Amino acid sequence: MRMPTPEETEELTLAAGTPVLEVARTALTADHRPVEFNEITMDGSAYVLQYDFDA
Repeated sequence: MRMPTPEETEELTLAAGTPVLEVARTALTADHRPVEFNEITMDGSAYVLQYDFDA
């Protein structure tokens, strides 16, 4: 989590002092080749993220 830029505050219509959460996600094929990459900036007060995966 981090504090947003002025542009992010405006684009996400964030209240003053609201942090953002940055997520970088890579989707892989069954043989582990990357096929998609996303960088997502979210309102830190609006989401709860839960990931379940085998490590």
